[in-house]
Amino acid sequence: SVVTGTGNVAGLMLGDTDDETQGRVNYDNSTSSMAFYTADTEKVRIDQNGSVGIGTTSPDNELHISDSTGNAVVQIEASATGFSDKFW
Repeated sequence: SVVTGTGNVAGLMLGDTDDETQGRVNYDNSTSSMAFYTADTEKVRIDQNGSVGIGTTSPDNELHISDSTGNAVVQIEASATGFSDKFW
């Protein structure tokens, strides 16, 4: 168990001897949200309502994808049926 006070963040850090926080999973007790980090940057957040944000820390919908380069693409693939589609 990783436990902290009600207003604190509990987390698991994954990294190497040069940077121990390259990968992290943090649970923020004050906002009831979980954040996933790679390359020392937050990439995915699940908020208290279960909404998932990719590239955003405040998802507005069940799945909210944000890309600062303007090239956000969602790919849905079902390999068993051969279905694959991309949405821009």
